[in-house]
Amino acid sequence: MKSTFHHASRLVSHASFEPFARVAIRQFCIVAVSRRMAPRVQGLEFIPPAGPVVLAGRHYHHFWDAAILLASVRRPLHFLVALDWVHASRERRLMEWACRAARWPALLRAERVGVDGGVYRPEDLDPYVRRAARDAVELLRQDRALVVFPEGYPTVDPEGSRKRRADAFLPFRAGFVRLVVLAQRTGSVRIPIVPFGLAYQPAGGPQVLLRIGAPTYLQPGTDPEALAAVVEARVRSLSAPLSRAHVPAPSTSRPRRPGSGARWWTFRRQASPASRCPGPP
Repeated sequence: MKSTFHHASRLVSHASFEPFARVAIRQFCIVAVSRRMAPRVQGLEFIPPAGPVVLAGRHYHHFWDAAILLASVRRPLHFLVALDWVHASRERRLMEWACRAARWPALLRAERVGVDGGVYRPEDLDPYVRRAARDAVELLRQDRALVVFPEGYPTVDPEGSRKRRADAFLPFRAGFVRLVVLAQRTGSVRIPIVPFGLAYQPAGGPQVLLRIGAPTYLQPGTDPEALAAVVEARVRSLSAPLSRAHVPAPSTSRPRRPGSGARWWTFRRQASPASRCPGPP
């Protein structure tokens, strides 16, 4: 009885804190993006203003992808995130609290658990995956917008990229389609899957085109793997490199140089972001 009371109290606490967390995170991203990036957005009309929706797209940068989406899309967004990169217990508590406050479902990737000195262990995997799936489905049934990066890993990654080239893609995992299957199981609402692409110019640079495409829907009997492949093909097309016609005019204000204390979210200028990717074996 006591544990049930404490669990309910925590749920109420996080629910009441969610609007504040959502506004604070979005405002932070708006300021960060306005100072350091020059995004241009196409296709916002494809994101429904209300009702459940899954946004599935390319994962290029570990921070800027989400920041640009949060700064560009007016309706609240919830991100499906992985926490297996955390290396310290204090950091784990902070990140888990932040995800609960913002209602961002947090999971662990099986291939990352228990390696590189991470704080999570193999026995943590199943509970986290089940909880993340439950939270994601609950969000969709509450008419929320869920953002997923089906590749699983970004190109620019402080933990080391799993992509061999800056323009490479990892195969899309079909878990996001299965979330739609579960969310639609008890209702009559069809949940759109909206693809989006990100194209940085120059590769990894501050000029970014966020392209959002028309939604696709899960049809009865559709194989999740097949639909994930369809969405992947559309995201690849939407992430095509920027042409000169797409490059926005340069900002009149000069971005400030990032300080050393902001390393975890700033974009590091390099000769080529491909240098962060491992070379051929």
